[in-house]
Amino acid sequence: MTTEWWNLSGQLKDLAWKILVKSRDLTPKKTAGKEHLLSLEETRLRALNQAFLVWNDRTRRLRRQLRFERLTYRSITQGLSQDAIHVEETVEFPPEIRREIANLKVSGFIELLTHIHSLGCHRLPAEKNLSTLQRDLGAYYTPSDVAMFITARTLDRVLRGGIVDPFPRILDPACGTGVFLLSAYSHLKSRLPSEGIDLDESPEDNEMVLQSLYGVDLDESALEIASAGLVLASGIDVDLSKNLLSGNSIISLNGVDGESNHIGFFDDPSRTCAFEWQREFSEVFSSGGFDCVLMNPPYERLKPNLAEFLRERLLSGEKRIHMEQFETHKNRIREHVNYYRNSGEYSFSNRFTINTYRLFIERAMQLLREGGVVGCIVPSTLLGDQSSQSLRKELLERNRIHSVHEFPESSRVFTGVTQSVSVIVVSKGGHTEELSISYDLRDLDNAKESRPIRISSDQLLPSLVIPRLSRDGWRVLSLLKRYPTLSETPGVQVWRGELDLTLNKRCIIKAKNKHPLIRGSDISRFQLTEDSRGQFVDFEMLKEQLGKSKRIRHVGCARIATQQVSNMSQRWRLKCAPIPSSTVIANSCNYIVLNECGAECPSTWYLLGVLNSELLNWRFHASSFNNHISVRELRSLPIALPSKTEGLKLRDKIARQAQALSHNADRETTRLDAMVFCLYGLDSKTVSHILETRGTPSDAAEDILEMMKEHV
Repeated sequence: MTTEWWNLSGQLKDLAWKILVKSRDLTPKKTAGKEHLLSLEETRLRALNQAFLVWNDRTRRLRRQLRFERLTYRSITQGLSQDAIHVEETVEFPPEIRREIANLKVSGFIELLTHIHSLGCHRLPAEKNLSTLQRDLGAYYTPSDVAMFITARTLDRVLRGGIVDPFPRILDPACGTGVFLLSAYSHLKSRLPSEGIDLDESPEDNEMVLQSLYGVDLDESALEIASAGLVLASGIDVDLSKNLLSGNSIISLNGVDGESNHIGFFDDPSRTCAFEWQREFSEVFSSGGFDCVLMNPPYERLKPNLAEFLRERLLSGEKRIHMEQFETHKNRIREHVNYYRNSGEYSFSNRFTINTYRLFIERAMQLLREGGVVGCIVPSTLLGDQSSQSLRKELLERNRIHSVHEFPESSRVFTGVTQSVSVIVVSKGGHTEELSISYDLRDLDNAKESRPIRISSDQLLPSLVIPRLSRDGWRVLSLLKRYPTLSETPGVQVWRGELDLTLNKRCIIKAKNKHPLIRGSDISRFQLTEDSRGQFVDFEMLKEQLGKSKRIRHVGCARIATQQVSNMSQRWRLKCAPIPSSTVIANSCNYIVLNECGAECPSTWYLLGVLNSELLNWRFHASSFNNHISVRELRSLPIALPSKTEGLKLRDKIARQAQALSHNADRETTRLDAMVFCLYGLDSKTVSHILETRGTPSDAAEDILEMMKEHV
């Protein structure tokens, strides 16, 4: 983000907080339940109305006073009535606040309204004399510069060959306060002069552009801000009530085709706020669908979480929370999940634990005309995790992904949100032959200046993972693709641990026997931790519970185990330890077991050394998008299987080194890493890149490079 934008946004947020403080002075203090929500709503609405009055008196942008009166979605769902709101009193702002408001340009004032709304819907100032923003609270709406970045890259693709006649129909299905719609209006306005159209000089075209913008959101109060923003930006007082509608974009009781009947999925269908696309926007679908969808969809895992539920309720001011409220919440989530899985509306985004951002992507593709374009910012897990595999396959093989801009957690694209996100542009139809990728971007300026990497779809990893790699990293990846994967290695099987810590918990005992239990927390590199072997397993009971499972036979074999959860911030994501026979492995681990298959089958010690190496940890990180280590990811790792004499000698040395490290893990692993790099045929330049990327300490990196000379 540019420094200028960041500073302006911070100033506007601080001004919004000052305005809310003054509005709060007129609101009786109410701290619990509906009374607290009433205070929030009256404070927010009074602040919005008075701020507009001050600004419009100075600028005369509109001939009438806009009136903000809609309640937030949360207040409505918690039973607050519109009739309970009274905001007739005017707020007397100090002269300095009036000047700050009056001197704002149109774009600045629109953003001020968004900040007042965002902050005002979540938390009142704690004290009436508080004059500055102390905490970054409120809804997370998309920053305007992020929206402009996405809009430009998406709309420019729509507009190739000229402006769509009459104008492109653009949708944001989770529009909030309308930042993407405003960005689209601004971008079209800047492009139209080249087509001989000046919106400032043509009220008719200006209104037609506005009427080509569509937004849906659950929150009517946010839609009120979106409508005001578009009216102020255009300077014409147009009715947008048929374009900006409230509803849940991903639930349609009549289906996205308008011909289904999904009422039976819900006990009370009216509570779903279902949105009927064919009925509400019939003029769009009679022409084949939207030309463009722009969005920052909600990122919500549909899995009941008591701690999160309690946190939200406490923040809303509730002092007493009854568990039946949580049961109602759980039942509602179950209903929705059942609809997403079984209604037939979704085919690619409803596997594993459902995340709403994936549903929104699939819905967006359904709403587009053939050749229409989606531009969105979503969690980077879309690029690689297992739960996104079906959707990723659909986007790559039956649509065209044009570009990916990936921002790591450290970039903080959204203030206060620590999550890696990616801007993705996809057009409907065809298939992806080549895509443009920019990774590890610091900010938007870096994204605009970066030189993207162009890769073909056949360079992608198994399961169509789109790895986060530099240009040099892609070169390394192509070198590693020469080797068979772990799943293709003779005699090797990869499984999840056989004892389910929940389902088989009665099998866990304290009495010592010959079947110790190993959990994920017991595993370190090359060894089990000193704290392991504290629990044991009633093996006869486990055999009875597992029945004919193949995994029960593996308990009698020597195995290699890995953790199943390994934090992404750790340098060593892959930590593998040898597991003696008769040991039971919990499902918080994955394991590798080898069958006897002759000379071509690698030894357990060799695999242990390779899997714990710098090289395989680099390769794993390239395709890992969350803290989970899956069996699928392990099976896709490349394993060198030498056949020539020199390679076989090096393989045996790696095995001996790994065996020695299993007895003394404090020994340096640099010699083992040097041998692994040499076995995989990597030169010093390539190895230097890998070690630098992994943050290997400089002295260890120097030792590895020096030791490699012994094996060249």
